[in-house]
Amino acid sequence: MLIAVAFNVLILVGLYHGHRWAFVVTLVLGLLGIVVTLARNPAMGLGALIGNGFVLVPMLLAKDYFWGAGRATGRLGPNYCHHCGRTLRDVVEAHCPSCGVEIRRADRGEMV
Repeated sequence: MLIAVAFNVLILVGLYHGHRWAFVVTLVLGLLGIVVTLARNPAMGLGALIGNGFVLVPMLLAKDYFWGAGRATGRLGPNYCHHCGRTLRDVVEAHCPSCGVEIRRADRGEMV
C-alpha cells in the first residue's frame, strides 16, 4: 500500500513538472486498468471506463503541454526553457530546475 502511494506521488510530481514519462505512464496505466477490469468483470469495466475517463480525457487534452510542437521546434516563447520547454514564469535561479541548462535572459522574458 505504501509503495502504491509513493508511486502515485512520484507520477503526480512528474506530471506537475511536465515530464513526458509521467504522461506516458499515466495513459498506459489508465488504459491497462480499463482493459483488465473489462476482462475480469464487464459490469465493473464500465465503471472503470467512466472513472478513468475523468483522468485520461484531460490528459489527452493536455498532450500539447507534454509533447507540444513548440518543444520540438524550439519556438516556445519567452517564458519557457529553450532546452526542455519547462515554464520559467516563477523561476528565479540561473539554471532550469528541470534540466539544469543555464537560462538565457530572453527565456525569462527579461530585456536582453
